[in-house]
Amino acid sequence: IPFAMFTNGVWSDVLYVLPIAILSAILSEAFVFFATARGDTIITGVLFSTYPIFTIFFAYLFLQERLLFWAWIALGLVVVGVLIVSSPSKREWVKDRIAHWQFHLIVWPLVAAVAVSISDVAGKHIIDQTSAGTFLIALAIAEVPVGIVFLRMQKQSLRQLKTFFSRFAEHKYAFLSGLLSTLAVLMLWLAFEILPASVASPLTAVTPIFVFILGVTFLKEKVTFKNTLGLIIVTTGILLLSLKGL
Repeated sequence: IPFAMFTNGVWSDVLYVLPIAILSAILSEAFVFFATARGDTIITGVLFSTYPIFTIFFAYLFLQERLLFWAWIALGLVVVGVLIVSSPSKREWVKDRIAHWQFHLIVWPLVAAVAVSISDVAGKHIIDQTSAGTFLIALAIAEVPVGIVFLRMQKQSLRQLKTFFSRFAEHKYAFLSGLLSTLAVLMLWLAFEILPASVASPLTAVTPIFVFILGVTFLKEKVTFKNTLGLIIVTTGILLLSLKGL
């Protein structure tokens, strides 16, 4: 909220934006945790990573976003590269591969992907009418009741928060993760204010690429052909988008 107030947030528009903010908090956060937990398998990541495809489709239909031919090619490369990096390794495919293709394990991640794409398009629509700052204020307000309801649904208690400061050492990584996630949400919706949803969604979905790079750099993880290929394809797509424009 403080960040949004110092950018372009307008309090008088918050009530107008709040319904979409509640929808976004439910679809892109609470429901994603709920859905992916029920379809948690090696193919969850690659199935969920398809959400930019749905965002592009819905933005084309409902936001009338029309890009240059080269932009579509570039975005296609970005999406394909992310899917390659997110996909399981050959060893993971071979191990118990039949179990991963059960109906519910496929449907839940795909439903989560569609939910995120709906949130992206709805958020972009309301941001175009108001501002990213206003939407962020409304989203911060909406996440409180949505978070409480989600905790109740997961049969978790708010009493756990009492031990947060007294046992901070045990929760420091959770705190850091939450802080970085908040910064990611800020940057996400600022990107949606500047760019079309068809472009912002694929570009903000390249998280697996950075996980791969950081893993190789700091954790000395093995460089695989699959991940290297995905990195090259994503980089090519981003460079093409930068050079040719939208």
